Amino acid sequence: MAGHFKAQSMKRKFYLAAWLLMGGVIAASEPALAPGTKLWEFPAGAPVQSSPALAVDGTIYFGADNGAVYALTPEGRKKWELRTSAGVVATPAVGADGTVYVASVDRIFYAVKPDGTEAWRLMPGSGLVSSPAIGPTGILYVGSVFGQLFAIHPLGYKAWDFPANGNIISSPAVDRDGCIYFGSYDTNFYAVNTNGARKWLFTTQNRISSSPALGSDGTLYFGGFDGQVYAVDKEGELKWAFATGDSVRASPIIGPDGTVYIGSDDGKMYALTQEGKKKWAFATQGMIRATPALDSEGTLYFGAYDGIFYAVKSDGTLKWSFKTGEKISSSAVISPNGVVYFGSWDAVFYAVYGGAPPAKSDWPMFRQNAQRTGCPVRKGPVAAVDVPPPEPAVAKTNPPPNYILPPVAIPSFTNRVAQPPVRFTNLAATPRDLILTNERVVIKPVPQPVQPPSERLRRDKEPPRVSIQSPSEKERLTQSLLVIEGTAKDNEGLDRVEYCFNGGEVMAAEGLGQWTIKVYMRPGPNHLQVRAVDLAGNRSEWVSRTYTFLITSPMLVMINGNGDISPNLAGQLLEIGKTYTITAEPARGYTFVGWEGGVKSDQPKIEFVMRTNMVLVANFAPKAGVSGNSKQPPLLLSARVNVSIKGLGTVKPILKDKPLEIGKSYTLTAEPANGQMFAGWHGDITQSSPELTFLLRSNLSLEAHFVPNPYAVIEGEYQGLLWNTNDVAHETAGLLAINLGADGRFKGRIWTGGEDFPFSGQFDADGRANKLIVRRQMPSLRISFSLKPGDPSTPIEGVVTQGEATAAFHCDRWLKGSREKPCHWAGHYTLIMVGTGPNPGPAGDGCGQVDVDAEGRARLQGYLSDGTEIKYTGPLSTDGRLAVYVPLYGGQGSVFGWLTLGRTAAPDISGQMAWFKPAVLKDTMFPTGFRRLLAVNGCRYQPPQAGQRLLALTNGVLALSKGGLPELMGNLFELTGKNKIKVAFAASPDFNLSLNPQTGLFSGSFQHPATGKTARFHGAVLQKLNWGSGFFDGVGDSGLVFLGPDPGTDKSESTPPPPASASADADGK
Repeated sequence: MAGHFKAQSMKRKFYLAAWLLMGGVIAASEPALAPGTKLWEFPAGAPVQSSPALAVDGTIYFGADNGAVYALTPEGRKKWELRTSAGVVATPAVGADGTVYVASVDRIFYAVKPDGTEAWRLMPGSGLVSSPAIGPTGILYVGSVFGQLFAIHPLGYKAWDFPANGNIISSPAVDRDGCIYFGSYDTNFYAVNTNGARKWLFTTQNRISSSPALGSDGTLYFGGFDGQVYAVDKEGELKWAFATGDSVRASPIIGPDGTVYIGSDDGKMYALTQEGKKKWAFATQGMIRATPALDSEGTLYFGAYDGIFYAVKSDGTLKWSFKTGEKISSSAVISPNGVVYFGSWDAVFYAVYGGAPPAKSDWPMFRQNAQRTGCPVRKGPVAAVDVPPPEPAVAKTNPPPNYILPPVAIPSFTNRVAQPPVRFTNLAATPRDLILTNERVVIKPVPQPVQPPSERLRRDKEPPRVSIQSPSEKERLTQSLLVIEGTAKDNEGLDRVEYCFNGGEVMAAEGLGQWTIKVYMRPGPNHLQVRAVDLAGNRSEWVSRTYTFLITSPMLVMINGNGDISPNLAGQLLEIGKTYTITAEPARGYTFVGWEGGVKSDQPKIEFVMRTNMVLVANFAPKAGVSGNSKQPPLLLSARVNVSIKGLGTVKPILKDKPLEIGKSYTLTAEPANGQMFAGWHGDITQSSPELTFLLRSNLSLEAHFVPNPYAVIEGEYQGLLWNTNDVAHETAGLLAINLGADGRFKGRIWTGGEDFPFSGQFDADGRANKLIVRRQMPSLRISFSLKPGDPSTPIEGVVTQGEATAAFHCDRWLKGSREKPCHWAGHYTLIMVGTGPNPGPAGDGCGQVDVDAEGRARLQGYLSDGTEIKYTGPLSTDGRLAVYVPLYGGQGSVFGWLTLGRTAAPDISGQMAWFKPAVLKDTMFPTGFRRLLAVNGCRYQPPQAGQRLLALTNGVLALSKGGLPELMGNLFELTGKNKIKVAFAASPDFNLSLNPQTGLFSGSFQHPATGKTARFHGAVLQKLNWGSGFFDGVGDSGLVFLGPDPGTDKSESTPPPPASASADADGK
């Protein structure tokens, strides 16, 4: 019986292979495949959120959370994989020539040839989770989490970028004319022309991550976090909107009859007519964030967060379903053979038989077509091709993935690291971008020393000119917000336009040539001074204006008895502080008896100065002895104030149900509860200040609003790097440290260009702030801060502008560990810093150590490979990253970058740093200076126990090369059980070597044969890899030091001590 089942299983595999190899056609005599049959699965090694793309030869491309980009054959065999340094959640796009374009969270945009080799890579400047689109001319478009849409030339350089005001998660769509459409977290949906200029925008009520679908008539369909599905015409006007039960993060598709299909976080897949009416809704048990795919028979394929992949008929009923082991957010693609491909969070990529090719419609699947170009101009059909039969020696149809690991083999002296753990690209051919990101640095060749300031600027003594265009001093200003606009000019260039308002702090205006100032006026005269400062430091004269803020308030006049007033000012808006005259005129048979309220007088004609909410009462009484007059009832001069509270807080004093005297002034104070903040007064009086003072004139209804304090959950200390996204340079790079309070106030310090400056400020309700720092003989620093109030995971981001240069920054919150709950990464590490790229620089490796304490503060100590000592102490972010910035060479140079500590059982250190050495002609080593990229690799180091060696070797070698040596010099030694060095063979006189078993660092000296002088060396061992490296003082350059086992003699079975956290953190959490 077992043999029968085995035969049946083999027969089934034969039919599946034959079906794939013959283009999906099976003879009538062979059993037909049932729709929903799993053809094969591929273990990706990590969750798959990326959606697959198909090439014209049937190759399948997709990414995974482990940073891999996979290329599979139609029967599920791996052709190749490309490793990036962070997760790949975006969908690849396949160009007309077969080039695969994919964006990674590591902020790199990759172009990969069909054979798996890189064509080029580009770092446009920020994290990429948006999928790229390919326009009709081949230009690539991709959005970034820093709110920029990049246009990238097929040759690998940035053509232009368009700024949005929020993260761009939405993948752009391109129409046949090349216009680009996408949504942003700033709630706007954009249309951008081919030259990078905005065509129009459409504003929704919440964020947008849904990617648009484009109809043949130009209608754009997309969803929003506000739960709506939108249809917008090609001019940006709303055609209709349909409300679902929750956020719509999935993207729509369009059927042949114009039906729009889209999923929602409410767990339903909707079918909508072209007019926005619901045809049907199919309910699942989880959120739907995958985009459906439609075949020619009308079957809709999609996955949901309940882990089930659904096939739904055109009438909205279930056709079949397929269960996976985890959530599904990958959007399926359909091959011409009717195979449906998709990935799951269970780390498996699936091929399931659907039975029909894709539908022929305007937008039948995610990104419009199987190549995922996001453009209706197709790059060629996906052909159903014959695939060569599998090799007979291969028995499994589901091969395990090949993992790329750091080198663990003993490297040779001539090629220490044949495959380094991180890869870099030589951009000498296209040196357009010089980028520093949070995890990657790419530096173009800069052989020339840094040039001195422009001679023209030094000779420039001509001051700039500034003028105020609007408003005029004669204008009647009744609004507190004052917007001043003007112009400025200079013969060499402007640095800033600054202003002083009412004698306050000098601030920077928005803009330069065309500038704007926005301030709030106080009642009465307000004094403004404006001047311009050019790049040479010349200042214009102050230009002064005085603007008067006229506050108005309605006048309330009450009449007791029969009479009138002249002029009748009741209800009119009168200017506060102005003098008015009013006369009481009694009716026939009545006499005037006096004024009450804001003015008390027994004279009919009064003169008064207008105040806020002023109330006057004119009293008239019958004349004595006049027939028909009866006694007039006295006027009740009282009113009530009803105060209600929305949110958590109190209002004092309590005025409820108390009659209050009209014409009297009262004060109420709103006091928020713990964790709350006051959000304003509403009702008959609107005010933002918690203390409300008013003059009672009639019954009032007031409401005090309290909301959760959005800054209470994000208060803390933040730190991060700033860098110019187009040209990494010492002068514009630096570090920011920010201390954010629970009330949104902050203070901090910025280090840049060898200087440091303190700053402080206040975030507004939208999470924005600005600061101007004036520097002597240098362009001022204008800092724009941005964060998301109420989001505990928010970083503080922004831009620092100095002159014409801008530098973006990203500050993460500090990790806060304790002795009771120590930081996960606490421990001791050793590291080496390897110079990479085409730029000239020292030949040796830098070395050092990092100590992380229980609270999460890291202390870096070591040497760069020219012998420069570096010391730095800073906090780790909550995800284990360390921002490093060390000024060097008297502030004229620096080294900076991000180091990342891995969250594994034995965390390693990886990262990159940019090293800038200035030109110093008296230096014997690189007197013209250099810019160098350093690849940083480190391992956790555990001091050995008694009788245990710090490395797994008994006989070792220390090799010296370069640095002016005529040839490689190998020195042999023995490492004793007490970690003492016994030199077995010295290639030079006076050779000595010592290892520090507590730190993992080594040092020593030898006699340099070229000079006869003593040369010292320093290095660090990487305990996990069982070797170390460093540098020595050479002639005209540093030399390279390598320490490792003697491959010819060492037979030791000793092993280095295991990391201290190996057992405690075996689950990787």
